[in-house]
This record gives sequence, structure tokens and C-alpha cells, in this order.
Amino acid sequence: MAIKLLDKKTAYIIIGLFFLLNLPTVGYGETDFGILLGTDDKGELNRVIDETEKVLEKNPKDIDSITKRGIAYHNIAHSKVKGVAKTCVKYLKKDTKAYPDDALLLALLGSCTTMIGRDAKAIDKKMRSVNKGTGLIDRAIMMAPDHVLARMVRANNSSGITKLFKRRKFTKIDLLHIDKVLKKSPEAINKATQAQVYYKLGKIFYSEGDKAMSQSYYKKAVAVSPDSIWAKRASKRI
Repeated sequence: MAIKLLDKKTAYIIIGLFFLLNLPTVGYGETDFGILLGTDDKGELNRVIDETEKVLEKNPKDIDSITKRGIAYHNIAHSKVKGVAKTCVKYLKKDTKAYPDDALLLALLGSCTTMIGRDAKAIDKKMRSVNKGTGLIDRAIMMAPDHVLARMVRANNSSGITKLFKRRKFTKIDLLHIDKVLKKSPEAINKATQAQVYYKLGKIFYSEGDKAMSQSYYKKAVAVSPDSIWAKRASKRI
């Protein structure tokens, strides 16, 4: 019996489906909060938002989905996509009312509020929004001093705010506090996020002229998560 050869178009479709079906995937439900917080890939963040919305249609109080949606909007807003900071605040205001004791949600709300200030044209609105947002973030830390991801939000937010607001000190304070927590509870965050903490501490100590401490933290970043982007950056500084 003669074998009929596939035409070129059909062959490409079959090959494409083979690769799609064999790509390694990470399910939405498996997404780690710490990994998501360090993600700036808009495609991935929008995927997370779409997936969380599907879950929240059926279960509006699902805290896992609420948190992931908040982080995703927060990170997109951080990349200065127009209007997203306001969307982030709209959702997180509602979410923090539903979960008033959730420090991470409150910290995210505060950070997105400062981004509204960043995007504002009027000076008075900039000042008002940044002061309001940083106040919310500080309240989140007072609520849960050892919440590692809330501390990460404040550390990252503080490093990006102009010196006028005198927030830069919190970057070092929070990262050192996270380091202290990790010594007691290394499972508090994933290894890649730990590497991010150590890398950023290495940079801080380097900027202060303490090369010994800087090298120590760079080496910790490499040791804890050798394949992470933070370890690769640290290895170039060792």
C-alpha cells in the first residue's frame, strides 16, 4: 500500500503541536508568591491575572488568587504601563477590606499607591500619594514584622523612591531583617528569592565601601541558588 506524504503545511502544524505538548509547564496553582513577586514578564503576569479571574468568578474570596492577582497588577504597574497602578489600587482596596490582617496585600496596596504618585503630573498629588502609600507599607510591616514578602515589597519600593522622601534606609533595614529571618526559617521563601536578597545586600555593602561584607553576600547568592539570575549577577562581582 502506498504511503501518502503529508503536505508541508500539515507537517508544520503537527511538529508545532508536538513541541507545544512537550514544553515544560508550571501550573497556575503552583506559582510561588516569591517567584511571582520577582517577575517582570508582562506576558506571564497577564496570564496569572487571567487565571486568577477565572478562579475568583467561582470563589471571590479565594485568598491565594487574590494575592496572585495583586502581585501581578503591582508588577505590571511597576513597569509603568499606563493606568495599571490605579487598577491595582482599585482591586487591593477591596481586597484589604476583605482581609484586613493580610500584611502582604496591605504592602502591595501601599506600593501601588506610591506608583500613582509617581505617575501624577501635579506635585501636590505626587506628594500626597507617595506619603499615603509609604504609610500603608509601614503599617503592613508593623502588623507583621517578620513577613518576608511584605518586607521585600518595602525594600524594593524604598529603593525606587526619590531621596526627598528619605526612604532609602528601609531597603537595607528590610533586607537585613529578611536575612535574619532566613537564618531561623530558611524555608520562608524560595531559593531564588533568597539569592535576590543576598545579591541586593551585596550591592548595598559594596556601595558603602564594605567589600568584605559585599563579597560574603554575593557568595551566599551563588551558593543558595546557583542557576538563578541573581546568582549569575553575583558571580560576575566575585
